[in-house]
Amino acid sequence: MSSNEYRPHLLILLEDKAHNDIVNGFCLNLNVDEDQIERLQKARGWVNVKDKFEKKYIPKLRQNVNKHIAIRFEL
Repeated sequence: MSSNEYRPHLLILLEDKAHNDIVNGFCLNLNVDEDQIERLQKARGWVNVKDKFEKKYIPKLRQNVNKHIAIRFEL
């Protein structure tokens, strides 16, 4: 689900399915507003996570102060 661009929200850039499972467990908590969390497509490797963050998401973060990102990968 896409989050509301005008409210504070969190983008989560994941490396693989295992990290997605962790986020799914977190989102199942009743105190988490899942409408404010946007899970991005899995990057498939830490190099791809870094590249996507630098090229695609840094400009988006600079344009919108309500947008935040969490990155999860392992070296």
